[in-house]
Amino acid sequence: MKFRKVPAILTAALLTVTLGACSAPTSPDQAPSTGSSSGAGEMTDVGTPRNQTLIVQSFDGKVDSPDNMNPLSGTYALWRGFRELGWGYLWEMDTATGESYPELAAELPKVLDSSYTKFQVNLRQGVLWSDGTEFTADDVVYTLDTYAKGKGKLTYWGVPTIDAYVKSWKKIDNYTLEIDTNAPAYDFATVLGV
Repeated sequence: MKFRKVPAILTAALLTVTLGACSAPTSPDQAPSTGSSSGAGEMTDVGTPRNQTLIVQSFDGKVDSPDNMNPLSGTYALWRGFRELGWGYLWEMDTATGESYPELAAELPKVLDSSYTKFQVNLRQGVLWSDGTEFTADDVVYTLDTYAKGKGKLTYWGVPTIDAYVKSWKKIDNYTLEIDTNAPAYDFATVLGV
């Protein structure tokens, strides 16, 4: 499934919760109703008003550590709905077809040399962070700089992979970067995307 619009990081989750809360409030002591399809007056099985509660299907049907609020620790976040609502990658992959497609990037990376070690990344314009600041090449540079400076200290499992993969990077303009890899990178959109 291809996304036509990329939501701002975390804004989608907040927007969904906000829209869900726009209905008339129900009292917490109201008993669950069973036949209404509108959700008005219904309560969840844990006693919260259904029309004010965002429920996201988890990949495996349960969350082993619901009190873990760090989305980068373990396998907690990747398949718990948070990814679909709040994260954006440069590229994503349709796992049914194996095809990569742009998400935060405007298009698939451009190969700039015959050895597949130099790439141009063009970012999608108009993507906003939750505070309204635009997502630009500065954000990608900051992330890669942070990974390089924090290798060995950062606990995100992707840091050693990306650090070993990427040789150098530079901002060309607000929406364009050039990235060099340490070896031929035929899987560039996968490693730096999904």
